[in-house]
Amino acid sequence: MAGKRNLGMGLDLLLTAAATSIESNSEHQAYPQGDGNKVQSREEAVRNSVIASMAQAIDEDERGNIFEAYHLYRLVIDQLKQSRLGNQPELCAIISQALNNAAVILCEYGKSESAAAYLSQAVKLQPSNQVAKENLQALEQY
Repeated sequence: MAGKRNLGMGLDLLLTAAATSIESNSEHQAYPQGDGNKVQSREEAVRNSVIASMAQAIDEDERGNIFEAYHLYRLVIDQLKQSRLGNQPELCAIISQALNNAAVILCEYGKSESAAAYLSQAVKLQPSNQVAKENLQALEQY
């Protein structure tokens, strides 16, 4: 796994999540957005922050800024786990990918046990995450 990085779907996943609207029956609070004239719900603010953080994490990862990327992947994971949005399919996919990508970084730096735990979480959260499954299998064989 250390020879070839297997990060997954990347921006395709983010674009899909960004295009999907969130329907929630929970309370809405107004948060300024952009020019201050528009308002968004707390859920939308978290969702937009997560999508932006994930895009930045992937960008940092691709540029070789591994530690910054790892920090941002963890930020995505923590934001979604702490919010009520972590059970939405498109956001579960983002968490699963962030777990996978963070695991790849951990593995590259000799943290195989932590990487395996992250990959297991990624697969449990999104069983269709084939990349995380393959990485977990590769790590178990390593």
